[in-house]
Amino acid sequence: MVRTGPVVIATLALALVMALGGEASGAPSAKIEPPTEGLPYRIEASIRIDPKTRIDARSRDRLFAEWLALVHRFVGAPWDLTVAKDQATQFAGDLDSLDAKNFASVSAERDKVWVIRLEQVKAGYALSGREFDVSTGRLGPTFQRAVPIVEDLPRELLRLALDLFSPIAELVEQEAGGATLAVRGGAIEPASPAGRVVGPGSIFQPVRLVFQPDGSTRILNLPFSYLKVEKLEGARARCSIVSAFRDPFTQRIARKNKLIALGVKPADRPTRLKFVTRPDMTPAAGYVLTIRTLPDGPTREVGITDRQGRIVLESGFASELVVIRLLAGNIEPMVELPLMPGESATERTIPFVPKPATVVLEAQLDSLRDTVIDLVAVRARLEARLKARAEGDDWAGVEATLNEFTKLTPRDLLATKLATLKEDATRQQALTKTAILTKTAQAQIAEVQALIDRYLDDEIVRSYTEALQASRDAAAAQAKAEARKKATARPPRNP
Repeated sequence: MVRTGPVVIATLALALVMALGGEASGAPSAKIEPPTEGLPYRIEASIRIDPKTRIDARSRDRLFAEWLALVHRFVGAPWDLTVAKDQATQFAGDLDSLDAKNFASVSAERDKVWVIRLEQVKAGYALSGREFDVSTGRLGPTFQRAVPIVEDLPRELLRLALDLFSPIAELVEQEAGGATLAVRGGAIEPASPAGRVVGPGSIFQPVRLVFQPDGSTRILNLPFSYLKVEKLEGARARCSIVSAFRDPFTQRIARKNKLIALGVKPADRPTRLKFVTRPDMTPAAGYVLTIRTLPDGPTREVGITDRQGRIVLESGFASELVVIRLLAGNIEPMVELPLMPGESATERTIPFVPKPATVVLEAQLDSLRDTVIDLVAVRARLEARLKARAEGDDWAGVEATLNEFTKLTPRDLLATKLATLKEDATRQQALTKTAILTKTAQAQIAEVQALIDRYLDDEIVRSYTEALQASRDAAAAQAKAEARKKATARPPRNP
């Protein structure tokens, strides 16, 4: 067995001093465990090399030695890494076919097991692997690395190990919108920045351990909930909570439990989702799915659900934690939740309650908004024509343009229609006890109202109407003056 790992002399010395002190005082000695932040990760790597690679035992041992030297150089003390001498038969199958049952015989003295494959391909070699976390019983996604030449194997094996590694943490404090994690190995100084256990931007997924009366432990995954590291304070990580639920870490549980967290990363595999409507679980077809990055990244559309309510997001659609949103009518959100790309290899079914009345209201508001926008464009064109006619003293043209204004939809009619839509929705919402005037619908109502108030003001039309009337009055006054002048003029004398 090839092995590398730290020997924490200070810890052993402290334990020895405490033990001697206990014997001297006559008190029973107790084993003192260092805090979790000071514990390294006990990792066992089970590496299977395909015979087609033509790597013999001597080359294999040299590969492992060079790999472990790189681990010591770039990671160092945080990893207590062991390469299994004998290949376990329970890991002989395809990586994607492995499940937690294959790791039932793993010793509790291990924190993690890496199952790694080395195979030969046309373009050189291919490395692939998966990590099994003993504390949570979770089997991570498959990570892969291409290796062009044999000399690159130790370095690419190190990169694969860094991809596989997921830190473990305990949730030690929770506050509004945030939490504090004690990350295992977080207080151990790595050999280089590449070996840092945790850093700002790291993502953890919480897991609840529920202790059963028979002494067993039940592991409960908390779906669509994540912790994003914002900053480090010593060995502790301050995190923001990103969850689809208001209180994902509730303590309203009868049995004794403990919250831990496991680091997660995007995986290079498709994300398969299926959306269904409650309560009859009917497939949600024709809904638009959008994604955005945290905290305020741009929103982009990634697809539309098919007839079965399914949508497949190909690998690489995002490289970090995202928020997905399912839209009805291209505007009303039905579902909004965080998601790590490639987190699960299986299809995830996501139910939601449809809002047909809200969608109908928003469609009517869209139609009304389009009417207002079209009317604004026509009015702008007529106002420009009025200005040109008035500046040229073409009052006949002004009158003709004002006549076109009178044929347009009146502002008050649109305002009344908007008020009626809002009143009907409020009444229906009170009767059915279901939300219709959602935030999105209220925002649409406010938008249409603002368009009406700002762009359908009749003040400009009234000013040109008054100018036209003033021109008419001036012309009439001038005509009367000329008539009076002619009437009062004396006839010429005859010679």
